[in-house]
Amino acid sequence: MTVEQVHDMFISWGYAFQAEYHYAFNAYLREMLRRNRVMVVQNDIGDIEALITYFITDDATKFYKKGPWDTPEENLGGKHVYFDKMVAKDFGHFKIGIRHRFREFMEDYFKDQEELHYHRAPFDKHVTMKRRRIFQNGIQSTSPVEQGV
Repeated sequence: MTVEQVHDMFISWGYAFQAEYHYAFNAYLREMLRRNRVMVVQNDIGDIEALITYFITDDATKFYKKGPWDTPEENLGGKHVYFDKMVAKDFGHFKIGIRHRFREFMEDYFKDQEELHYHRAPFDKHVTMKRRRIFQNGIQSTSPVEQGV
């Protein structure tokens, strides 16, 4: 996926770009694509529903307090995932079951990380999802647990 394809997709979804943020957004997106930090969320028939940018870290606060288009260095061995930006085609539809989707992302894509962090609008609430170790029949498995929801 290229920056131009993302722009075209966002415009087709009804988003408009403010001129003063255009260059900063392009630079941010280009860097996140270069780092492979853009997650494409698809529905059951393969249509793209959302894009999420994220960082791997041990300090989610560092990323929460950054500027909106900054791309600080990550700790690739970090145990936390920080979802930075999420743009959805239809937030009303997408946010139904969003915590369940985030749990699936954690299980499917972030097997080495123990916590997933994001900030929820409109009051910027910090949400943390943690894995909990569960022992069943002597086998250790993991399942995410939410905090702050």
